[in-house]
Amino acid sequence: MKIISKIGNEDLLNREKSLFLCSKHAPYSLYDKIFAWVDSLTVDDCVICFNSSELEDEVMRALLVNQVPTILVVMNRFTDKYNVQIEKALAEQRMLILILQRDEPIGAGQTPRLRNQYIMQIVEKIVCGYINKNGSIFPLLAGVHHVRYLEQEEITSVAEPLVSPTHQRWTVWQDKILLRMFYEDMGLHAIKKKLLRSYISVRKESWGRFS
Repeated sequence: MKIISKIGNEDLLNREKSLFLCSKHAPYSLYDKIFAWVDSLTVDDCVICFNSSELEDEVMRALLVNQVPTILVVMNRFTDKYNVQIEKALAEQRMLILILQRDEPIGAGQTPRLRNQYIMQIVEKIVCGYINKNGSIFPLLAGVHHVRYLEQEEITSVAEPLVSPTHQRWTVWQDKILLRMFYEDMGLHAIKKKLLRSYISVRKESWGRFS
């Protein structure tokens, strides 16, 4: 595995960095814990993340919306060229995109594991959202001590808000906000906080309207 290209502020590589790791298909019940961690970060932090799953992509968007310095790692080429939040973060020097490539592109299914191993070597901390014990990430964490598991933590201050019956249906006002925030690439967490809807409700409405 090697870095073949860098886009953005390369000085972020000299910062203390936390890698966000998450298995695919994380349950929505964990989203509050994961995004509470994102909301606790400041401009003094620096997070490395991937966007190979739905939740990883949403965490990246939340980091950018919160203006947390972010390093995005992609394989082979960067394709999300027209993301509003990415463009803004790059212009403001608070983002770096690392493009990786395998030294020997042989062995189907091994690329994510090799990518994870490579990035784990250059970070000081690892933060885990949801880790499937039968997946490829779990064995990589064996013997690693600088790991924080968000799914094991108690979070009570960000419980899913109770939506009153009057807000069960989407209003014209909410539709306008949803449309604007969707095309500004604000992400699921920002929309949820603005409209006080559940994550799954926002996802269904956004995907149904714009997919």
